Amino acid sequence: MICPICGKEMTKGGIILSGIKLDGEFTWYSQNEFDKKGLKAWDRSNRKNIDAKRSLMGEEKFNNAYFCESCNKIVGIFTINI
Repeated sequence: MICPICGKEMTKGGIILSGIKLDGEFTWYSQNEFDKKGLKAWDRSNRKNIDAKRSLMGEEKFNNAYFCESCNKIVGIFTINI
């Protein structure tokens, strides 16, 4: 995907929301890290934290998030429930 801000290529990945307190954490991971499951998921690297406040127990994953290394922005394409 091309960054809508600077026009450079973006890295595909996903966002994971995890935490059991009010300071839940949104984190972007590259696609390889995002797809890890089980024990491999404990060792996720190449992450970008997104400042957020939310209450959630466990983990929720959002696919199709793209990170621009050049302007340090994340663009997401998410399906919503109406």
